[in-house]
Amino acid sequence: MNRNQIKQEMTTIKFRLPVDLKNKIKTKAQKSNMTVSEYLRIKSCDIKITEKQFDDLNKIITYEIKKIGNNINQIAHQYNTYDIYEPSNELNIMLEQLNKKLDLIEEKLEDIKYGDY
Repeated sequence: MNRNQIKQEMTTIKFRLPVDLKNKIKTKAQKSNMTVSEYLRIKSCDIKITEKQFDDLNKIITYEIKKIGNNINQIAHQYNTYDIYEPSNELNIMLEQLNKKLDLIEEKLEDIKYGDY
């Protein structure tokens, strides 16, 4: 929301809150690509995330997944080049971490889909 779009009179609300809560709100606003004011307005009015914000998030996730795919291809190439048939413990640990991160991404997307963000 920019100033040109707002035609009605604006007012200010001030309130106190613990520092840790303020930091949490700031972090969530940054992750949502919003100012703290925009974030609090949206959350207080129970407004859904905008398509642009979802598209931005989708681009970031797509980019990260492509990077992961590239890494997997590089590992597969190394295994094929050196005739390695059993994955190393290190690779198994990395794959387990990857699966946990993908599960977290899936949970966050579900939260966004159902408005619980």
